[in-house]
Amino acid sequence: MIHRLLTWAKAGTSQAFGQGMVRHPLPYSFSRHIRLTSRHQQKLSYDHEDFHRYTQGRFIEDEATAMLFRYLSFNVDELMSAAASAVHSRSCIAIEKCPDGMHNKTFLLKMDDGKEVIARLPNPNAGIAHYTTASEVATMEFMRTLSIPVPKVYTWCSQADQTAVAAEYIIMEKAPGVLLDTLWPKMDLEARFAVVESLLKFCSAWADFKHEGYGSIYFEKDLPPSAARLPFAHQGRDFALGTIVGRSWCDDGRDTVALDRGPWSTLDAYLGALGHRELRCIAEVSRLPKSRSCICGPGLYQPTRQKKTKAAHLYLKLFRALIPTDRDLTQPTAWHHDLHVENIFVDPDDPTVITSIIDWQSTEVIPLMVHARRPYILDHDGPEAVGMEEPRLPDNVDELSLEERKAASALLFNQALTVAYKRWVEAKYPILWKAFKYRESENHALLGLGSALFVEGEGFYLARIVELIQSGEIPFGMTVAELGISEDDITKIKADGEASLRGMELMDEMRAALGPIFPDKGWVRFEHYDEAKAVLSHLKEQLIDLYATTPADRAEWNKSWPFDYGGHAQRQAAWSLLDLRGQAYNARYHAQ
Repeated sequence: MIHRLLTWAKAGTSQAFGQGMVRHPLPYSFSRHIRLTSRHQQKLSYDHEDFHRYTQGRFIEDEATAMLFRYLSFNVDELMSAAASAVHSRSCIAIEKCPDGMHNKTFLLKMDDGKEVIARLPNPNAGIAHYTTASEVATMEFMRTLSIPVPKVYTWCSQADQTAVAAEYIIMEKAPGVLLDTLWPKMDLEARFAVVESLLKFCSAWADFKHEGYGSIYFEKDLPPSAARLPFAHQGRDFALGTIVGRSWCDDGRDTVALDRGPWSTLDAYLGALGHRELRCIAEVSRLPKSRSCICGPGLYQPTRQKKTKAAHLYLKLFRALIPTDRDLTQPTAWHHDLHVENIFVDPDDPTVITSIIDWQSTEVIPLMVHARRPYILDHDGPEAVGMEEPRLPDNVDELSLEERKAASALLFNQALTVAYKRWVEAKYPILWKAFKYRESENHALLGLGSALFVEGEGFYLARIVELIQSGEIPFGMTVAELGISEDDITKIKADGEASLRGMELMDEMRAALGPIFPDKGWVRFEHYDEAKAVLSHLKEQLIDLYATTPADRAEWNKSWPFDYGGHAQRQAAWSLLDLRGQAYNARYHAQ
């Protein structure tokens, strides 16, 4: 069935073009490698500012803070020395900065004897000091025990104050093969499906391993003596579940707040901790994050701590009614959270063979129903294929222009691969299929929203919960009155729900209209910065003219607009937050 679908889709793309398959252009590469080399073997001295700062683009949203959190001070010479020592080379003769990630600095280091290694250093925004690096290393080793291809770690340090490098680091094997990113656009459907099939085998291995709790993976010896842990041994290695280091536990100032960070031996304890995390962050973080999915301001939805607090309390009262009874869905599972073409290496001679998977930072052991999603390599522009139906070209394909036929053919190509993937999962991996289907449910959506209320979603969440309780669609076991929600409250909640939906629609319209210059996660390429700033400034003025009725409204719109540069005040706030992060780490680590 899968083979027939892939063969049929290839024929469809040939029909659209007249011959051959769709060839997608290689993604635009905006990275530039910063390289320092020497033909000599004497000790070199490197002091290149670009090694320390973020060089991959610009930030539209609060750039002062974004750049500060991605600036990393470290001793380059000592890093080179540590790398050479790790692989028993006499000296490191060259260091090359790889494209910046959002949370790390990565370097390729070359030795006098021809060896090459990768050094990975976490930025200040990467997560909790010590724990983030210690967990990443242990997770990679754990994945090796499951026969997942990951780079070998040669040496590492998670205590910046105990190394001459003056920063945490991991020295690891240079991943064999080439990035899938360089070959994926050229691969036909069968080859792409072979890669996806390999990824599914890895996903199945993750789902098959039965963890006994929720948290993040460590070598037991790397946890402070009195730290909470759930030990487990596997293939002769002493691992433990310990403090969770997922992004949602660290981003937006959450890492500065004293929280129950696990590990947890029960699902109820884990899901409850999510609600208490949001509640505490709403109360304690000095500045509420701006929504990334909803335009907010007078005349639309306006978030407040009071509304967020109400929503978080509601989550804590009702989350148990949303938990599925199928234990396969709630089993604790480790999972790679970012399976895209830049984290997967393949054999250049046979790109269907995966040679390495990188970027295990912030891996969590949490319920399968939360983790399981299709690999990001299957995401594509345009509408999704409906259900399991074979996608087809439009009936009027012969009437379309050449460019329209190309677009239709490309969409068919991507839809066919997605449908083949879904059919294969349903036939071969029933537990994964159940998890994927559960992710389409309202229960899953409400659990997800409830665990992100500090950042966004409380307006829609409150309105939808009230609607479901009143309709009896989900048996929560409590009425709105029993939850302390008055008729007056219901009227306001429903109005907020409608306003937040409109704000989400506006953000979606803005994203579609701006296309490649839209600042996803607040970021744009260098060449798009000026245009993005100008367009967003114009859009802001249009929205202010449309919704603001008083000078106070205009001031509030300017304050809440998410796409603004920031300045001295934001930089001072960023320094304060970095200080708080350091204080939080010292209190957490040394208390244990």
